Parts: sequence; C-alpha cells; structure tokens
Amino acid sequence: MKPIFNEALFRKNILTYPDDSTGENWYEVLYSLGELFNIRIVSGDKTKLTQDAVKTAQEYLPDFVPPSFYVYFPESVRKLNEKELFFDQLLHYAKTYGSGDFSTPGHSIFEEEYERAPFNEKITPKKFRLVPESEGVKIMLADAEAMLKQTRPLSDRDFDILKEAISQYGLNAEKVASKNTAIRLMLAFRMTRYIGMLNLSDILKVVEELQYVWYPGPYVQAKNKKKNPLTNLHLRNQDRKWIIAMLDRKFEQGGPTLNVTECFEKKALWAGLLHHLHYKPKNSSARAFVNAMRGNKNYSTYSAMEEALKKNGAITALEVLRHGKGSGSVLRSMNYLLSRCKNGAEIDRILSEIDTATNQVILLQLLYAYDLMLRNGAIKPRVFRFTDHNLIRTHTETKDEWMARKSYLSRSLAECALDKVTARLKQLWKGRFGKVYIDPKMKQVAWPLSENATNVGIGVLPKGSKFPVDMNKTLRAFTYWEKVDDIDLSCVGMTEDGRSVEFSWRTMASEQSEAITFSGDETSGYTGGSEYFDIDIPKFRQQWPDVRYVVFSANVYSAVPFSGVFCRAGYMLRSEPNSGEVFEPKTVESSFTINSATTFVHMFGLDMKEGTFVWLNVASGIQAMVAGEQNHWFLTDYFTRTEAFSVYDYFAWSATEIVDDPAQADVVVSDDPTLCEGKECYHSYDFSKLAALLG
Repeated sequence: MKPIFNEALFRKNILTYPDDSTGENWYEVLYSLGELFNIRIVSGDKTKLTQDAVKTAQEYLPDFVPPSFYVYFPESVRKLNEKELFFDQLLHYAKTYGSGDFSTPGHSIFEEEYERAPFNEKITPKKFRLVPESEGVKIMLADAEAMLKQTRPLSDRDFDILKEAISQYGLNAEKVASKNTAIRLMLAFRMTRYIGMLNLSDILKVVEELQYVWYPGPYVQAKNKKKNPLTNLHLRNQDRKWIIAMLDRKFEQGGPTLNVTECFEKKALWAGLLHHLHYKPKNSSARAFVNAMRGNKNYSTYSAMEEALKKNGAITALEVLRHGKGSGSVLRSMNYLLSRCKNGAEIDRILSEIDTATNQVILLQLLYAYDLMLRNGAIKPRVFRFTDHNLIRTHTETKDEWMARKSYLSRSLAECALDKVTARLKQLWKGRFGKVYIDPKMKQVAWPLSENATNVGIGVLPKGSKFPVDMNKTLRAFTYWEKVDDIDLSCVGMTEDGRSVEFSWRTMASEQSEAITFSGDETSGYTGGSEYFDIDIPKFRQQWPDVRYVVFSANVYSAVPFSGVFCRAGYMLRSEPNSGEVFEPKTVESSFTINSATTFVHMFGLDMKEGTFVWLNVASGIQAMVAGEQNHWFLTDYFTRTEAFSVYDYFAWSATEIVDDPAQADVVVSDDPTLCEGKECYHSYDFSKLAALLG
C-alpha cells in the first residue's frame, strides 16, 4: 500500500496487514504497540499483526525525537536564572547567526544534568482497528470518492490522496463537484475533460493555479510585492498552447458557461492574459470577447448591481445580482443588501431568498456569520478573512472603516436572519437518515467546513472542535523538524479585552516560571531540532488570571515554507512532567505533520476559563517571523464555533429518530470503533466524508 494511504489510515486510527499475513511474532508486535505507543487493538484479527504495524507507529508517533536546547527540560530550565538563560541563548546565536555555523544542534553551557524519575502515569489507551490492506484500500477509495462529491476546495494532502486513487487505483473521476478540484485535476493530469463544467471566467483560475503550483517562483515574487500573480505571467510555450486550446474550445461550445459578463470583474487581468498568449480569436464570439476585454467599458454584474442600488434600491439590485451571478452570490451579498433596505417590506423580500436557497455550504457559512455577529456585537470592529490557496489572510476593520461602515445590521435583524437560515437548513436535511445514534461528544466537534493543509496526523479535528482538558495537568506542546535550521514554537496569551502576552524565544528569558517553561530556542536543527512549551495549567491560571485564551503557533524563522521541510508537532498531557523522557509517545494526544505552503501556522489553543482544548488548524498567509507580530485575536472566533453548530447538530437535524442504543441505529456517529461494526458510521476525523454530505 502507498505510504500516503498508510498515513491517512493511521490518522483514522486504523492499522493494516498484508492480506496473506501469517502474523509471525504477532504477540510481540501487540505488546510493543501497547508498551511503546499506548495503542490498543480493539477490532480485527490480532494474530495477523506484523512488524510493519510498529514501523508505522514509529513513523507517526516516534519513539525518538532529537533533544531540545535544554536537554533535561523542564526541571533543569527552572533552575537557571534570567542572566544564565539570556547568555545561553546569546552564545548560541553568536555561533549560528553570528558566525554562520549551523553544523550541529546547539545546547546549553549552564545546564546541569538532571536525573528523571521513572515514568509512571495513568494514560488513556489509543483505540485502533486492524484491517487487511485490501480493506484499507477500499476505505481510502471511499474517502477519495467523497472528495469528488464535496464542493469545497481540498487540502493539499487530501488532493494528493485523490491523485493517488486516480493514478494508481483507477478511481473513476468523471464527475467532480468542486471547480477548484476540477482545475487542480486538469493541471495534475494535463487533461481537459472538465472544461465543460468551468465558466469562461474560470480560465483565470486555471492560469493562477498553474502559476502557483508549477511556477512558484514568480508567484512568490508577486506576493512579496503585493501584486496579483496573474500580472507577472511566465508561462511555458506548451502551457500557452494548452490555455489557448481551452479558450478556443469554450468559444466553440458556447452556452451558459460562456458568460462574458463575469469576466468584466477582472477585465484588466484578462487583457493582460490575452496579450501574454498572443491570442487570436477564431470565431465571432471570441472576437467579441477580446474586443470587450480590451475596450474601455465595464459591464460587470457588480457594477450593474451598484448602479441599480443607487437608482432603484435593494430589490432591483437583488434581481440584477441573481440574474448575473446566481443565487449563491445573492447569499454571499445578503448582509450588504439587507443593510441597504429602506423598509420592512424590502427586508422581508431579501430574507425570503433564504427560504428557497439550496446551497448548503453557503447557508452554513451564513449561520456561523450571524451567530458570531450576535456574540461579538454588531458594532464591534470586524475581522475579514480571505482564503488564498488554503492560506488565511485577515484584515481587522480600522477605526475609520468602522466609523464609515454602511453594512450595519441591527441585533434583531441578525437574529431574524439566523432563525431563517437555521430553519432552511433543518428543512433541507430533514429525514436524510433513519435511526441515528450520536455520541454526545460530537457536540464538541465542529463541522469540517474549511479545513486546509496545516495539520495532518493522528488526533487532528476540524477547526473549532474542542474538548475538556484536565485542568490539573501540564500541557506540553512540541515541535521537531529536519531539513531546515530554525523553526520556532511559541504561544500567545490573550485577555478578554483584547490585550495579549507573548511567550516566545525573545521573551522567555524573563518569563520562565513554574507556570510556563520553554525548552530554549534551537537555531541549528537541520539534522534534527526540537522545541517544547510546558504550561502547568493550575499555576498558569494563578500567575496570569486575566489570560482567557492561550494560542500555540509554529513558524519557520529560516523563511522556508513548511511544505519544503520536515516538521511534526502536537501536544502531550502530563501529570508528572519531570518523570520519564521529555518526549513520551504514550502521552502524545496528537502528532501531526505541518506541510502548508506558508511559514506560519496556528495549531491549537486553551480556553483557561472553560477548561477546554480548541483545535485551530489555521495556516496563515502572512509571512511573519515572530509570534508577537501576528494578530491572534481573530482566532478566538473558533472558540465558540461548536456552540453555533456541530457534527451532533447536523445528524440530530437529519435523523428520523435519535436512539440511545447503537445496536438499534441505522447510522452511528462516534469515534469508538467498537460501536461501528456492521453500521454506517461517521467519525470526527472523517473530514471528506462529512464534507461530502453538504455537496
């Protein structure tokens, strides 16, 4: 089986064995899995286990991690004073960044040896299923089929799985629900079978994806200059011919996908592309298009909508938008239209669009947006999020923008809109399933609406998922890496009134305490580096009583994207942080690969007031070098996401009947593999399978 399938199955708590396995030494393998990694096989024929199962666990829950700058962390660090901590790091920086010697990982000169107490903690076993490889392939092919059905863009890793399923296992990919996925498949396999599902305006997306994936140099240069990559085209001749062939085919096909009006929204980019291609139109439709893109007039739908709004009001603007862009654009512009209504009748007319909407993804996005608006207050400065190739960019409303805001919705109007969206979703989902058993823990699992490629591994949940944490324990966050010198682990504490406290390599010499301890800044880890943060939760709450949220992040100080290095991260929960090894695989709650095309990721957080752990899984599009230079406040929106909507809510609204006994259910929604035998089952980590339910 391909390694990428093995990794994906492991993150689903599944181990495999060859179909013809005789299970030689299976008992020793079973013992090793339990003793080293705290993995318990609860389903499957254990006598088929092979040594490959241990090798797989070692790959994703390693039994060896390179030592940190302070080898005997955390006790040895706490015995050093501020001056010793400062000079330790200063000498290390002088050797690496000062003298340019990154040849070996650095270590403290002041640290004394520390003898650890034997490891002795009560830990919860990790429950795994055991299946033959042929069944593992079927599971992954079913996942890939679900990826084809979902309308949201795929993460980079999921797209790699889909490519593997198509190229190696012959998955039929004739039908694709997402234009983004279709474009990526077109480029990956250089095929044009999906051209019929693309609008003419989507050709620009094909070119941008081509620039981003195949010509990353010009794309990165353009981004650094804050320019659109489409203004810095460097297409190879064969790709020019391919794009020209797509354009010619679109003009030959004609029909509704040849919507020239949409192209006016990016008229200048189209003019530049046509010039770069030296495009020569072959029929009257093509000639009319070329002349329009090179002309002086702009007939975009949004321009027409604004004109209609000024002259005739919100209802006419609504009709223009629906006719030009479709009902999905009406939903995306809902707040804008509502804020410009002049009376109750216009408001009712705009809201009535929700009653007939069928786009479940956009409706769910509206549900989150209105819920957040009501929680934060309609007059609070907003944070706008933009997704660019799976990277999050944010913009916080300035004071001037706040004062000049016109898209203001009253609380009562936001409540009304939320009620209508909720009612419409319940109507769309009613009766989808028969009898359903839903584990109550699913109330804390967020719906996988916008998952990207930040974290891929065991124990990873959708953004905003949360679960209770034993507030008497120590949380140990970790990262380890190779193939790059300097990766930094950091955390930022935030108060409820928006103030922040930075805990990072540049602050920890003065902040080290029993409450929060840092393992030191490793800047020469090319052959293997690691960093840790320990937060003794009771002591931290006592020392920092105003800090409500703590967010953990990682960034590549060496300015290389995570996709170009090897980096793993995660966290452990320890009762005795000074016992055993610094890295104890048994206590690892999550271990994941950071592989996004960025230098900065937000991994997870703690809500110190509620006592909950929250998954963030956000890849930032800002190439920041230090944690304190990032705006973290927008991340707190994820801390309440499951209160707005959760996996539990979806299945509760979709079930004909909710049952308490899994044996009586047609569908089981639980992470417990012992409840899923012979049932249609959904787990918290089934991102693609869950996302496909919304289309």
